[in-house]
Amino acid sequence: MSFRKEIKLKIDKSKVNDFKKFIFEKNFTEQYPDRLIESVYFDNINYEMFKDSLEGTVPRKKIRLRSYNKKKKFFLEEKISSLENRFKKSIVSNNFEKLFKNGILDKSYGICKMILTVSYIRKYYKLGPFRVTIDKKIEFTKFNNFRPTLNKYKDSNIAVEVKCPVQISNEKIFKMFPFEQIRFSKYSVAIEKLNII
Repeated sequence: MSFRKEIKLKIDKSKVNDFKKFIFEKNFTEQYPDRLIESVYFDNINYEMFKDSLEGTVPRKKIRLRSYNKKKKFFLEEKISSLENRFKKSIVSNNFEKLFKNGILDKSYGICKMILTVSYIRKYYKLGPFRVTIDKKIEFTKFNNFRPTLNKYKDSNIAVEVKCPVQISNEKIFKMFPFEQIRFSKYSVAIEKLNII
């Protein structure tokens, strides 16, 4: 397990090309081709993962089933925020129907069922220990009966995130990325936009 820092930056969608120019001038390079990412999020009957995320409670976690570029290979992920920082556990899982039917039994949150899907196009950039991702065409869909429902929301904003090892100081990160830092969770925004609670 390796801890990392995850910093969300406030970049207006109208300024995304300026931001790309900024990181290219710092010699960032594209790490992967653009990917379509789809994540099905789980939560318990009381939506405690959502509430913990909203309040910034530590420790907390998100559980999701993630796939890339419409491939039928799924990764069951736990994204954990702790006092030490953040880390992610991921295993390959092809039990989609079983997970839909039975959910997941989590030792902290109890039985958690599929709640919603978040999809977006992600661009990846890398320079040394820093990785930058830019997400666009973000879409939230309420999950129901193995298929998307009519309850959808298309978010026209972008999401920009910097990931790096915990050993890098906040001062160095801010010097590298002199932008406003924000708290942002796609799952939390999706819950609100889809009026699930």
